[in-house]
Formats: sequence, C-alpha cells, structure tokens
Amino acid sequence: MVKIFISHSSKDHKLAEALADFLRSALRLKSDDIRCTSVDGYRLPGGAATDETLRLEVRESAVLIGLLSEASNDSYYVTCELGARWGAGKYLVPMLTSAANVKFTRGPIAGRNALCCDQQAHLHQLIKEVAEELGAQMDLEPPAVYHRYLCRVVEAAGSEPALPEPLPDPPQISSGSPSLWVLSGCWILLGAIESTALFSAITAERIFTATMLLFFCCLPGWGFYKISRSIIQRLRKKSPAIS
Repeated sequence: MVKIFISHSSKDHKLAEALADFLRSALRLKSDDIRCTSVDGYRLPGGAATDETLRLEVRESAVLIGLLSEASNDSYYVTCELGARWGAGKYLVPMLTSAANVKFTRGPIAGRNALCCDQQAHLHQLIKEVAEELGAQMDLEPPAVYHRYLCRVVEAAGSEPALPEPLPDPPQISSGSPSLWVLSGCWILLGAIESTALFSAITAERIFTATMLLFFCCLPGWGFYKISRSIIQRLRKKSPAIS
C-alpha cells in the first residue's frame, strides 16, 4: 500500500512531479511508496482497475496531499478524492500551488490550514509533519541533500500558466486630427503654387491650365482625407479608446 497519495490535476503534472521527487528524496522513500497518477514512476500499475485502486489508496494511504489550483478545482477526480479523504477523517494536507490560489480552498477543505508550494518554509514544514505522520523522523535526509528538490518545487509552482497580458491601448486618433489636414493641405498648396506661377502671365489658356492643376492637386488630398476618415470610423467601432 502506498504511503503518500498526491491528488492533483494532470494539468499540474510538472508541479506534482517536483513534489513527489522532493518527498521521495527528503523522506528516503521508494517510488512505490508514492502515488502520483500522471507522473512516470509513480503511476498506477499496468492492468490495475483504476477506480477501485484509487478508491482504496485514497482511503488507506497514510498521507494524502491535495494540490489545489484552478485546474484541480475543475477536476472531478480531485474533488472525489479530497471528499472521500475528508469523509474518512484521515490525515489530509491541502497544498496551494501558489499563495495566490487561496480562493480554491472551498467547502470543508477551507477549514484546514493550507500550505503553499511556492514557500520554502512551508515545504520544510510539510516534510517535518509528514515524517511525523509516517513515523519516520529518524529517516529524514539532511536539508542539504534535498534542497535542490525543494527549489524545483518552488520553481514549478512559479511557472503556472499566467493570464495573458492585456493588449496596450490603441493610440488616441481623432477624425479631425491636424495630421490629416496637413497631408491633405499639401496637395492643395502644391496646386496653389503651380497656379500662382501660371497667373504671372494671365491668358485664357493658362487660366484653364491653372484651374485644372488646382482641381487635380486638391482631388487626391480630399480623397486621402475621406479614406482616412472612413478607416478611423471603422476603428472607432472596434475600440472605444479611439475618439
């Protein structure tokens, strides 16, 4: 029969593996003494009746450690395992994957003091108390031996997937932005310069030519302004930050 059962979500398998290795090293246990179903070396035996074996080990193991996280909160197996252990009234240690996950200690589990995987002092406390529960005080390794495993637990606890960073606010763009008027005005100014040069010797032909130049120079500027305004209006609908 296993001595330590680690109830966890398969999504937390990296932290569960680090914790299992830490316990094994500090307490001088064999791999068969620890059950951690999603971690190689600690899985159920081949051909075992999964539900029956889990039910027996959850009830009969000396220590059950429940890794509490957002993922485990959504796991039916973790819920059943913790509930069964609580109902049996046996030794149960809630372990938060990080101190920020205290919100996941709900229901009857909330009445038990939870330790945190990202706190070294809590991990030292866990080893001491589990050793006392197992009656293995004299078999503890010196802290220097298992310190690197302890650090791996803390590191794994800190590598939980983070929420995506919010996208930066889009730049403030105004439909009446001076930059649009400047760009449009450049075309108008170019037409005015050409027209002024032609008006220095006014003739009917040059008046017509100047008028056409002014028209065709203003037209692209006006078109650029209208297109830019249309794009801004579409952006405004998608993001209220654009005004």
